[in-house]
Amino acid sequence: MPSPPVRLAKPRYIQIADELVAQIALGRYAVGEALPTEAALCGRFRVSRHTAREALRRLGQLGLVERRQGSGTRVKAQQSPVQYQQFVQSLEELLQYGPTTRLTVQRARRERASRALARQMDVATHADIVHVSGLRFERGHALPFATTEIHVVPRRTTDVRALLDRHESVYALIDLFNVRRLSRVEQVLAAETLTTTVARKLGQPVGSAALVATRRYFGADGRLFALAITTHAGPRFAYASVLSREQLPA
Repeated sequence: MPSPPVRLAKPRYIQIADELVAQIALGRYAVGEALPTEAALCGRFRVSRHTAREALRRLGQLGLVERRQGSGTRVKAQQSPVQYQQFVQSLEELLQYGPTTRLTVQRARRERASRALARQMDVATHADIVHVSGLRFERGHALPFATTEIHVVPRRTTDVRALLDRHESVYALIDLFNVRRLSRVEQVLAAETLTTTVARKLGQPVGSAALVATRRYFGADGRLFALAITTHAGPRFAYASVLSREQLPA
């Protein structure tokens, strides 16, 4: 049985932003109305000025507010034009992608690694691989915003039976990608267009814009154990990151 999934707490600025998003949606702050100032948010939520500023910055990235010098932050839309937006500043936040969305597994099977896949996964051609494919939804939405193809290199501790069982595979994947098992994740983002098959699954026109995220997961032993390729419908996804001064390269 897989161990219980680890639920990582959202960063405080995201929690505050989420609460403000809900209040804007409910009309607590109407379009054109000013939001509380950074100082007011600091007092209300008992956070630093930096945290309050980042919360307001997130609302701006979601397209809900506009900030102008001398006039504060004002609401410009009740609903965000972006359906799902992922904010990443750390490995833990990257893994929040799972708990904040829903993965529906469509197929799980064993296969032999092709030459191209073997190169990506640092395994021999025709090596035994577990392939899980599915659709990813934002919680509360019926239309998927991404397709996901996950390729796993079976190890001695891998629960292959659970991965291949569509009723258990999601829980097995949550356990597999537990942050405590990871040493690092390599990520590549690429702009592409939707193929006929993927476009049909996502309800988008063939050839429309897509963002493809390829992630390689390495265990505590330094060996790669999984490759995940997620194709996002361009109009339904945005990816954002924030670098503090301490994180900037010299």
